[in-house]
Amino acid sequence: MKLQVLLIAYSILSFSFLYAQEDNEIEKIVLQGIEAHDKQEYSQAINIYKKALLLDSLSPLVNYEMALSYYAMQDYKKAIQYSDVVFLTENDMHSLAYLVKGSSLSDLEEFEAALKTFNQALKIDSTYYLNHFNIGLIHLKMNNKNNAEKSFFEALKDNPAHSSSHYYLTMNSINKEMKIPALLSAYFFLLLEPNTLRAQETLTIIHYLFDENVSKDDKGAININYRAQDDNAPFKAAELFLGLAVAKKHTNNDENLSEEEHFCSITTDLFTVLSELVKTDTESDFWHEFYISFYKKLTHSNHMTTFCEYITLSQYSEEEKDKWYEENNEKIQNFSIWLEENF
Repeated sequence: MKLQVLLIAYSILSFSFLYAQEDNEIEKIVLQGIEAHDKQEYSQAINIYKKALLLDSLSPLVNYEMALSYYAMQDYKKAIQYSDVVFLTENDMHSLAYLVKGSSLSDLEEFEAALKTFNQALKIDSTYYLNHFNIGLIHLKMNNKNNAEKSFFEALKDNPAHSSSHYYLTMNSINKEMKIPALLSAYFFLLLEPNTLRAQETLTIIHYLFDENVSKDDKGAININYRAQDDNAPFKAAELFLGLAVAKKHTNNDENLSEEEHFCSITTDLFTVLSELVKTDTESDFWHEFYISFYKKLTHSNHMTTFCEYITLSQYSEEEKDKWYEENNEKIQNFSIWLEENF
């Protein structure tokens, strides 16, 4: 995954907070370079930063910004080169330079070196979510599924609103063939990011996970193909219940419901049964303490319908979305207030 957008944000942040004491002339030049970078004029930004390097070749600020622009140009070796200069002096830019260097090494598929870099960053801040997130991405690329899961958990403990950690946790759970955990993180991702291409993809995944084990034959018989699991398999009961809930969709009593109503009904039923399950020793606390705890509160609120409609916005046209926002303004405001109180 390219972290360009996140790194750009930290470029501006680092300048604002860390470099008020830099030489005035360097500050002026760097501001010009950041402006060019933000316009995606990366080559121009680099040429501007080179002028600042003539004034101070070891400036952590300038070298970091150089690394950032080279990273944006996908010149990862140059990004690493300029990141390394930041480490030559004592300064407050090391954690940001590790982000650029580690991401560059990962994109060069030098995974062990990338892990080493991000582990060095953790020595500066052991809880910082972007370090754990990037470590999770590397483990995902290396197919180290359990390590990836642990890293995404750590990222979310520091920043529960980091949508990409929820997204890749979903993908990792699918790789592990863990249907219920994949759904848990997918729903929360959509709550944070309901209106993007990734949201469309995630919504499609949810529908697929709903239907993959349920079918209706030519004679109208409903079949649930429940895959064999170990007796101690986490969320075994919830997965079986989900199949039954989806099967209801094909019964005569439920066939008059719209697709949106079916989606919300299945979601509500799933959250309800999950909130009633007792955690076993084989299950991670995070699934229960974060996701299920939140969904339990949600099912006991009067916001389930708003939640379901909101997280499925990506399937509609812009005109339909605008209409929904206009018609549901009061419900959205009330839901927002509830979220602030419960998340």
